[in-house]
Amino acid sequence: MRTNPSLPSRSSVGLIVHALKEGTPTLASVLQDILSGPSPDPAYRVELRRQVDGPGAVRILEQLVSWAEESTEAGDGLDVWPERAPKSSIPTLASIVAHSSFLLDAHLPTLLAIPEAEPLIVRMQEALAPALAAQQDYRRLAAPVDAALRLAKTEKKEVTTILVHGKKPIVRVQNKTPGFTEEAVGKYRIEDLTF
Repeated sequence: MRTNPSLPSRSSVGLIVHALKEGTPTLASVLQDILSGPSPDPAYRVELRRQVDGPGAVRILEQLVSWAEESTEAGDGLDVWPERAPKSSIPTLASIVAHSSFLLDAHLPTLLAIPEAEPLIVRMQEALAPALAAQQDYRRLAAPVDAALRLAKTEKKEVTTILVHGKKPIVRVQNKTPGFTEEAVGKYRIEDLTF
């Protein structure tokens, strides 16, 4: 896996099945290598459905949930932005989410029939909640910050400060005219930035 990370989906899932049955290499190490590689193609989902049985899907989900919880337990959502590299050796949250999605797409009806799977799915949802909340906050900040930058560009002013109080950003914009240091535009909340 480490020398050829772009293995076909059939081979990647075959390695997972081998780890599930034999125990060497461990499931965690095989999954870590697969999750560290390139994003799987759509055939990965088909191979998961074809090669992995219900108890195997539960064990894979259990490992993915463990990594998701480890990724998010110490942060408030900002530390676990999906594209950010994790501080430890676990896979990125983006790859954990992608592979969990493939697994759930392939085995959801099977997993719902297994009593041990439901708590794992709930734990995955709870583990992802901080990252989803952080994404929502960033999306809310994008519009007012973009509007302030456009305003500063059109009026030849400079954005000097962006503060976040609660959920509403405050943006200070100053005139670029030399010698003019007074605050020209003032503080704006989201609903005040209209054109």
